[in-house]
Amino acid sequence: METLPINLDNKTLKKIDVLSKKQNLSPSQIAKLAIEFCSLLPPSVWLNSNVVSGAEKVEMANILAQAILESQYHEAIDKIKPQLDREWLDSLVTEDDILNAAVELTQDD
Repeated sequence: METLPINLDNKTLKKIDVLSKKQNLSPSQIAKLAIEFCSLLPPSVWLNSNVVSGAEKVEMANILAQAILESQYHEAIDKIKPQLDREWLDSLVTEDDILNAAVELTQDD
């Protein structure tokens, strides 16, 4: 395996440090995941740092994050759909019905 020397600005290093602590991963593991993910992108979407501004990069990252979260949401919904009782869901009419159902679902038996 080859080692890649990289230079990052302090702002990026701080973001990686915070993320690595939140995810309980080393900064190297975070960098590896980011590089592996970016390597999957087609060459046509790679950003030329001379063409794309910092604000545009942030906007693109937010769009990508939204797409990933939406995909995860739909995946989670698809997993729980078979377990949901449609009649029971339809019986939840008022806000109180929904809140009471939420309490029931989250109580430990």
